[in-house]
Amino acid sequence: MIQFLHRKQIDIKKYDTCISESIQSRVFAFSWYLDIVSPKWGILVQDDYKAVMPLSGRRKYGLSYIKQPSFCSQLGLFSTVKLDNELVNNFLSAIPDKFRFINMQLNTFNKANHPKFNIKE
Repeated sequence: MIQFLHRKQIDIKKYDTCISESIQSRVFAFSWYLDIVSPKWGILVQDDYKAVMPLSGRRKYGLSYIKQPSFCSQLGLFSTVKLDNELVNNFLSAIPDKFRFINMQLNTFNKANHPKFNIKE
């Protein structure tokens, strides 16, 4: 099961361990970095932090949306297990409906073909 957690609910040690042990690891995804560039970030998490997707949530004019933070070229799904299109699509499907607009750059290991999203390589 994939669930959404706000920043204050995240187990930072488990989260950062997942990022550092994933083949997709990027400095942009570590908690300390996201705390600087996107203080209101949250995550989608599965299987006790075996797979995580940081989300840079924002709010403007009463609408919640996801926007790629400045100085953060790639986020997306990070996993300690092998990634496939299905897992990436499952995470994209789990993005809460409260986010009305989504603009994010997935890392180079994330391949997806989700019908709900316009995905470009």
